[in-house]
Parts: sequence; C-alpha cells; structure tokens
Amino acid sequence: MNIATVPAFAPVHEYADWYRAFWSRDVGRDPAPAGPAAEVLAFHQEHYPEVRSFDDFIPQLTLEQWTPTRSRSSRSTPGCATWSRSPSTNDGFCWWDTDLTPRSSARQGPHRE
Repeated sequence: MNIATVPAFAPVHEYADWYRAFWSRDVGRDPAPAGPAAEVLAFHQEHYPEVRSFDDFIPQLTLEQWTPTRSRSSRSTPGCATWSRSPSTNDGFCWWDTDLTPRSSARQGPHRE
C-alpha cells in the first residue's frame, strides 16, 4: 500500500503505483513512466482539483477499511506464494516512525504502522 492508493487510478495496462509519475510534471523523481499522461491529468483535474502536491494525498490515507485479519487470510489464497512487509513504498513514504523523514505513517496519514 502506498500514497497512490488514495487516487487509485492508472491508464489501462499501467500500475496505479505510478500515479505520481504520470501526474507530476517533476518526472525526474520517479523511475517509471515518462509522464505526464493525459488520462491521469484529466482524472486528477476531475476528482482532485484541490491536490497540488502528491503529499497532499497523505491525510486521506486513513486505512479505515483495511483489516489485518482479512489481509492475513489472503495469504492462503491460491496463487499467493509470498507475503512480506515493506519498510517503505516506491514513493518514499515509510510505514513506521523514523527520525530520517517526517514522511511516515506514524507522523502523517493513518498515524499507525
């Protein structure tokens, strides 16, 4: 899970994780697409016109509908070979408290690990 789960949109055959790269004009920060993509720009303007910075999505990352027990049970789903926690996402948002950056779930967003 990462900040891009808030808008949760991507052009067909692309990853929603790359929303920032497709939307941002500062594409040099993202290793993925050579955005911006017209579909993402149109979606963003329609649904999130007030969001000017990718980090503006962080307060909306509440995890209200996330249930750990449901996630654990998905490990037994056929085709799910591995399950692992990631220390941070590809957008640099850390999922535990750290002194290295204020961009963490303990300080912003859901205020939990």
